[in-house]
Amino acid sequence: MKSLEPITPDKFRPMHQKVCIAKSEILEKMRRQEEEAKKKVIEEQKQGIKAILEEASKLQASAEESALEAETKARPLVKDSDKPAGEIQEAATEAENLMKKSEEAL
Repeated sequence: MKSLEPITPDKFRPMHQKVCIAKSEILEKMRRQEEEAKKKVIEEQKQGIKAILEEASKLQASAEESALEAETKARPLVKDSDKPAGEIQEAATEAENLMKKSEEAL
């Protein structure tokens, strides 16, 4: 390392420029690190939201499946049928249970 020499007026301007350049490089490095940290946080939040949406999609699909099954079971109840009252009551109860199951899934 060279020995430190006094800064003369002739050397002041170049030294001042070097110091300013070094300072701006440090500030830019800090800004980039902060930006990367923000991007990382945003990416983690996106992953969390994706997981929630996937879970909601699964629950919705399950509820739709249960509702469709209940509708299929209840369809003969709507039409005129020659079934005995006991069978109609069983089918109605089963359809009602399936609808409760789909509501719980939601």
